[in-house]
Amino acid sequence: MSYKTKQINWSNRNLPNISCLPSTFVFDWTIGGLVAGSILAKSGFFAKLGVLLLKFWKIIAVGAVAIAAGIKKIFGSKKA
Repeated sequence: MSYKTKQINWSNRNLPNISCLPSTFVFDWTIGGLVAGSILAKSGFFAKLGVLLLKFWKIIAVGAVAIAAGIKKIFGSKKA
């Protein structure tokens, strides 16, 4: 029995053509990011985030160790 494999045309993958986007689209996102970042900096968001990280660093460290242990358990080598 012969199975035919589907041939994929790698030259046309139905990906969006970035060159067709208007330049104002990219400009708007860039300016929006800059404005949002400056508003967050002026409001003291990053200082408050730093205080929270200092306050809860032990909980964050325990969570990071737990995630690392889970990844090691999933992808670790199996002993026979």
